[in-house]
Amino acid sequence: MAEFVGAFPSTVAMDENNNIVREAEAYVYDVNDTNLASPLPITDLQGVPFTGGKLVASNGIFPQFRAPAGVLEVYLKSGDRVTQLTDISVPAKAAVDAAGEAEQAAQEAASARAGAEFARGEAVDAAARAEAVGATSDEINANLIGTKGTKTEVALSAFSAGLATARIDPLNAVMATLDMRDLAPVVIASAGDSTTSPFSTGAFSNAWKDLAENLWPERPFRIFSWGKESNAYPASPTVWQDGATISDPGGVDADIIVAADSFTEHPGDLVGRPGEVGSGVWAGTSGSFIVADGACVFNPAYTGGGIPGGMLTAVSRADKDFHYEGDWRISSLDTSGLQRRIRAAALGTSEIRVQATGGTTVAVTVSKIISGTTTVLGTFPAGTIPNNTAAAWYAFDIQLVGTALTATLNGATISATLTSGDVAALGSTFGFADNSANAGIRRFEVRGTVTRPPVVGAQSPLGWATVYNAAVAGSTIAYQQARVTAMYPEQPDAVFIHHGHNYASGTTTPAQFFAAVDGFLAVLFAVHAPVPVVISSQNPEFLATDVDAARISRHLAIQRAIREGALARGWGYIPVFEAFAATDDGGKGLVQPDGIHPVIGSGTSLQAGVVKSWVARQSMRPS
Repeated sequence: MAEFVGAFPSTVAMDENNNIVREAEAYVYDVNDTNLASPLPITDLQGVPFTGGKLVASNGIFPQFRAPAGVLEVYLKSGDRVTQLTDISVPAKAAVDAAGEAEQAAQEAASARAGAEFARGEAVDAAARAEAVGATSDEINANLIGTKGTKTEVALSAFSAGLATARIDPLNAVMATLDMRDLAPVVIASAGDSTTSPFSTGAFSNAWKDLAENLWPERPFRIFSWGKESNAYPASPTVWQDGATISDPGGVDADIIVAADSFTEHPGDLVGRPGEVGSGVWAGTSGSFIVADGACVFNPAYTGGGIPGGMLTAVSRADKDFHYEGDWRISSLDTSGLQRRIRAAALGTSEIRVQATGGTTVAVTVSKIISGTTTVLGTFPAGTIPNNTAAAWYAFDIQLVGTALTATLNGATISATLTSGDVAALGSTFGFADNSANAGIRRFEVRGTVTRPPVVGAQSPLGWATVYNAAVAGSTIAYQQARVTAMYPEQPDAVFIHHGHNYASGTTTPAQFFAAVDGFLAVLFAVHAPVPVVISSQNPEFLATDVDAARISRHLAIQRAIREGALARGWGYIPVFEAFAATDDGGKGLVQPDGIHPVIGSGTSLQAGVVKSWVARQSMRPS
């Protein structure tokens, strides 16, 4: 079994009032040294001893350090404050042990065909545990190198098989809140450079905006974007969605009732009476027709003469199509010279008219009246209204679809075609006119095409999901560390880190990069309670005026360290570098001529897609 070298995390130097203390000093003691009598010798991560075994918090942060081999827990004493720390490389040992379980399970699979499937499952589970406790790939490989088909092959193939189902899920609590409609608010914090700045690439904010819309449309979402020039957030956030209930998304619907009257309400004179459906009001000759017992009938007391009737106004539709139906009361034991009319889509001197004339023999025609000119479109067969028959109710139905007109009365049908000019002249008033003492209408209904606006219901009861995007072009994570209180004004539920490019320009090593990240997290978690961390790799760099081979090598080393360090620490890892590298040219065509920044459009879209895909996989909502 390989030897494990200790690595203890950075911590914040704080006084008894929880204020950060710069230039504070501290000593390290074995956890078994309960009297804190003998300080341990310690080194930095490169093996350089700290003078006198003393740590100094030059910026308020005690640096990472290593203790003698075999020391896994220590006390850090600064003044009267004592903090217990655990070696963060301890999980690697569990990883290798679990990988050994993977090999053993695989050997069992080879020895018994009947139990092969079970044993293979054991291998996958064990290797997944190796990943879950946080081993880095270097640590695993260092202890698994062997003959092909033994530890290396078994464990790594098991890792590959088990990743999708047995991975660490650092965002589980956040996803549970979002997925399960928990009323609690959600706060996402971000620290990054230009690759995730909303004013440079927009990749991070675009990813979360799409996630909000597609995965959690019921949740109110908003974002605060840090201004580099103003050195502050705007006074108000950008609201992506308010989460209000949409009881009706709107749209266009055909054959919808736009006006109707059963004549069962508001008995008495028809004129001035509102229709039961729609906004129309009945107009016409006052006192000529009355409403009673579910019908509108001629008023026997009326003596005004003419051809009285009633028209329901404002029967609005999205287009000229209509479907007008009801029952019409006609007698063929009546006086001669009567004019009975069903009037549809009237406007001024234009309308569609079904007209019945005659006393004991009733002839019925369908006509269009356009700008005062009447054209008969057809005549119903003789006997459609039976001769010498007492007053009875006959069903009528008039439909216009485009320019096609169909009229049906008592089972007989006439079809005709209008011109587009005819249709344009028609209006939105429907009704009747009738000078017979036996006249009446009932079951009045007009259908048409309507446009529904969205109907917004109640405000969402769910707490806001707020994204604090503190990514700033040209920054290292020290920029966010110096502004922790302003950039993260409320307790986050998760923090996303997107840094790397601006470290490759100098001589920063992967260890120094992680020391900087740890320093930022130490300050953040001194202000707020610790939360899950997700870190992203970045796009590859390519030779350019300001990018030489040495820089490309430094950048790659940091990106590899991000990937391996995330696994070692139990952080989430977003594989942006890998997505660029998987393209035909290794991502070069997706990077700008400066060799550093992703191409706005193709490159940033790929980056946003990787972020979105990774976060979406953490959700358990069906896709």
